[in-house]
Amino acid sequence: AAPSEGDLTGDGWRSLLGRRKRFTDLRKFFVGEVRSLGVDGAMGKYVTPLLNGGVSCAAFHAIIHLGYGLLSDVDQEVADGVAYVVYAHRLPLADDGVVSAEKRQRIADCISSVDSPRPSWAASLPRE
Repeated sequence: AAPSEGDLTGDGWRSLLGRRKRFTDLRKFFVGEVRSLGVDGAMGKYVTPLLNGGVSCAAFHAIIHLGYGLLSDVDQEVADGVAYVVYAHRLPLADDGVVSAEKRQRIADCISSVDSPRPSWAASLPRE
């Protein structure tokens, strides 16, 4: 693992969104957030808004990792997954950094087509 460049606080993680830098610091920050907010709280605060915005193929590994953490109920694995979602985030359907309403609807349609029980942190994801 890369050495730490210092602690992240508040919204400091946002400056690292998708930049593939400082994973060690992201991981440490999200370990603290999962401990403080619990799994549902951290998912709702950090992951759900990012999924609403979009992800790329590179981020699917992070979502899989996050899923393993959620299924195994291991907070450390959940924190690692959240950190990696931030680390690998991309907006694949964005043109000039803006996701059109039509593209957002396609994302929402895709998400809503999954027929499975939804945990509390996923309540704010579109499902129509």
